[in-house]
Amino acid sequence: MRLTLLLKRLPRFKTGLFISLLIIFFFIVLYFLYGLFLVRNIVVISKNKKKDIQGLSVYQNKNILLLSTEVAEKEILKKNAQLQKVSIKKVLPQKLLVEVAQYLPIAFLKVSNGFFVLSEDGRILFKKKEEDKGLPVMNYYQTFDAASYDVGQFLNLKDITTTLIFLKKLNELGMKVDDVAIDGPHMILCKVQNKELIFSAEKSKEKTLLELETIVRQFTVEGKEFKSLDLRFDKPIVKF
Repeated sequence: MRLTLLLKRLPRFKTGLFISLLIIFFFIVLYFLYGLFLVRNIVVISKNKKKDIQGLSVYQNKNILLLSTEVAEKEILKKNAQLQKVSIKKVLPQKLLVEVAQYLPIAFLKVSNGFFVLSEDGRILFKKKEEDKGLPVMNYYQTFDAASYDVGQFLNLKDITTTLIFLKKLNELGMKVDDVAIDGPHMILCKVQNKELIFSAEKSKEKTLLELETIVRQFTVEGKEFKSLDLRFDKPIVKF
C-alpha cells in the first residue's frame, strides 16, 4: 500500500524538481548576463586638453543596458562647468564613449577677492585668486561680489558679452589683448600693446566686427600701424 502511494507521488516529485532546477538555471543565466553588461571601461574623447571629468566614476559597474545616456549627459554637464557639450555612446557589452567639448577660457574678470575665468559666452568656468599670464583682464566699472556667483553661472550683461565677442575676434585676427576697461556700455577700451581699440555695446555687433576685420586686414596688407581705433560711431575714427 505504501509502495503504491510512493509510486503515485514520484511523477509529481520529478515535475517539482524539474521546475526548481529550471528556476535556478534561469537565475544563474540572469546573473551571468547582468555581470556581462556592467560598465568596465569609460573612454573620454576630447579635442582640447583633457582634464578630470567629475561624475564619471558613478557609472563604473553600472548596468549599461539600464543606463540612460541622456540623463547621464545632463548630470555630467551640471558637475563640470568647463564642459560645453557631452555626448555618451554605449559600446556593448561594457564600454562607454564620452565625447566632450570644453569651453575655452577667453578672459579674466576682476571681482572681489580675485577673478572669474570666463568663456566666450560669459560662463564662469573657474574662480581664481590670482590671474594667469596669457589671458586679458577685464576691469568692470562695478565690482562683482565673488561669493554671489557660482561656477557654471552665466554673466548675461550686454557690455560683458559684447566684450567677450570682440576679444574672440581680436584673437582670430592675431591681436593679443592685454587688458580691457569697461566704463559703461558705450565705452569699452581694449589695449593691445601700444594700440587702443574702443567699442560700444550699443552699436550693432555685426557691423562693428566687420569694420574691425576690414580695417585690421587692410592695414596689415599696407604695412600700416595705428595707435587708436574707435569703432563706436557710424564712421570709425583712426589715429596714427
